[in-house]
Amino acid sequence: MTLVWLTGYVFVVAKVGDVFRRDRIRRALEGVTGIALVGLGLRLATERR
Repeated sequence: MTLVWLTGYVFVVAKVGDVFRRDRIRRALEGVTGIALVGLGLRLATERR
């Protein structure tokens, strides 16, 4: 049963990886990640102790 589950998991992860490798999706994810990092940096810079 574990082998069947893990095999299915591998196929799903491979398909999702193919989707994330598309240029448009990758650029969108990089943009969202960049915005999140800038936001966290700004929050850290303006934090008072």
